[in-house]
Amino acid sequence: MLFNLETNVQSDKNVTNWGMHGADLAVGLLQDDIEKDNFNRSYLITGPEAVGKRTLATRFAQAIFSPKGKQNDSYSIYDAIEKEEFGDVAWVRIGGACGGSRADGTCQVHPKRSIGVCQIRWMVRKMNTKSFNADHKVFIVDSINDLSLGEEQSFSALLKQLEEPPPHTTILLLSANPDNLNLTIRSRCQLVQIPAMSRDLLRDAILKSNLTENIQSATKYAAISKGRYGRAYTQLTDPAYEITLNSILEDIKSLARAGSQDRMNYSERLGKAWRNEPEVVLETLNIWKAWWREALQITTDVVPIELSIFHRQANSQLTSGIALQALAALEEAENNLQTNVNPRLALDVMMIDIPQVSNTH
Repeated sequence: MLFNLETNVQSDKNVTNWGMHGADLAVGLLQDDIEKDNFNRSYLITGPEAVGKRTLATRFAQAIFSPKGKQNDSYSIYDAIEKEEFGDVAWVRIGGACGGSRADGTCQVHPKRSIGVCQIRWMVRKMNTKSFNADHKVFIVDSINDLSLGEEQSFSALLKQLEEPPPHTTILLLSANPDNLNLTIRSRCQLVQIPAMSRDLLRDAILKSNLTENIQSATKYAAISKGRYGRAYTQLTDPAYEITLNSILEDIKSLARAGSQDRMNYSERLGKAWRNEPEVVLETLNIWKAWWREALQITTDVVPIELSIFHRQANSQLTSGIALQALAALEEAENNLQTNVNPRLALDVMMIDIPQVSNTH
């Protein structure tokens, strides 16, 4: 049954896409399980970073506890779930509570960079206590890949619950890298995938959502977001991001022509940033790849120069071979950074391997 606590009646199945873009199959699968009262189970929600996994988990919980959605302007269960303030929907993530004695709910051995066994044990204890508001509980582990960096005990504490959750319990595991997960964990969950969207579909979703009315801007953000609506939404709703993006694009254009000293200065800046903000460096490299990917499309006549997003005029010295070399260098650097190669070394090699382009037009 659906736990509509605000009306205390069973609701008809919500046939919308829960306000999500590019996740129709995932939403349909979860809606079908709710309709069939078959959601007392474990799910593994996968997809690239910022594609909408957290939003899908939130909408699933809202569909269970508040199936008619937000009905008026007053604070409701729907709102409480949205703000992670509803007692029967618990999020487990790095830095989250574990029932410890500290003011923030953590314990003395709480890990700072992974989900610890203390948090999993806390989750298991909560599964076996009475719910606050209804007859069901939802637990969301965001992300399960962070658990793989923690203690092995965390797995054993979780496996039994995944195979057969306690009555009236749903477990949602979120993962951007499911191939890196323990096979046993993957085998005990229902897989729910959110794929990246095509650039055209994402552009249309951006326009439909009124994130921008400018088609060229929508196309640009669709290109740098790599099919991830969540990433495009974050970028387009951040007033400062356009300034950051334009600054990065200027760096790319100038460094494509620059000598080794300027390039080494740039790699040094990125290397320092990697220490505290690795996600910012990865996003910067993603923009570099979008610029060079379009260069490849222009040089192979896939995209005419007049329809390009990042290149205002043709450069006869910019060839498909150069673009391919640059893309290979960027891919290698990203892989090296994510496999703990010395960041300064990885970025220095990247800047050396990206070919220099002449100013000739």
